[in-house]
Amino acid sequence: VILDVGAFGTGILFTDDVLGKGIRYKSFPLAESYISEDENGTVNRLHRKFQFTAEQAARKFGIDSLSDGIKRALEKDPLAKFWFLHCVGPNEEYDARRRDHRGMEFSSCYIEFETRSTVSEGGFRRFPFAVPRFETSPREVYGRSPAMSVLPDIKMLNEISKTVLRAGQQVVAPP
Repeated sequence: VILDVGAFGTGILFTDDVLGKGIRYKSFPLAESYISEDENGTVNRLHRKFQFTAEQAARKFGIDSLSDGIKRALEKDPLAKFWFLHCVGPNEEYDARRRDHRGMEFSSCYIEFETRSTVSEGGFRRFPFAVPRFETSPREVYGRSPAMSVLPDIKMLNEISKTVLRAGQQVVAPP
């Protein structure tokens, strides 16, 4: 996450509780994640498009919730990859009296991308993603990285390095 913040200005850290094992922290690639903010500028919604193998999907969601295509792939080629969408955001049907996923402040939904079918629904009491952003301007959701400030210098050093290499080649092996 720290590398992503330094390079891209935004990082994504997922935190959850794995039953019997404890707290798990996982960094997600910025390239597969889409974020949005609430009225206070806090990130409160994240959609993530990612791939699972048929075997991973069966373990995560259970065989019964998967489409026929993934079930067939599980038998023939368990390493075949399939796209999924994970959507986490404020629970529109929040009911504090309930103890199931409708009683959680944030809803979580996994969707099989090809068939557009829901494979798992759940929720979180708190938003499970920490989304640090290095620097943002007004109306910007994604952060700017410190690397952007020095990008002209980085490009100049790259050109100087190319020139030095060409000059060395001319000295060693002139035309």
